[in-house]
Amino acid sequence: MFKIIISALLAWLITHFIKFLLMIKKNGKLDFKVWYKPGGMPSGHSATVTALTLAVYFEQGFSALFAVVLVLA
Repeated sequence: MFKIIISALLAWLITHFIKFLLMIKKNGKLDFKVWYKPGGMPSGHSATVTALTLAVYFEQGFSALFAVVLVLA
């Protein structure tokens, strides 16, 4: 279960780091609002949900928990 949580959090962190770097390239300055501002691409929410779904699948296989996570994703 620890791997599932770590993978979801890591996906969120990597996505927002990429977004942060893209904003530096686009605007030429540091913008720390990217870390908590919703919206935009890449999507931190989509990356987190996808990582969570895949981690549950890899850990549990086709199970009731995977079915719930997949439907909610």
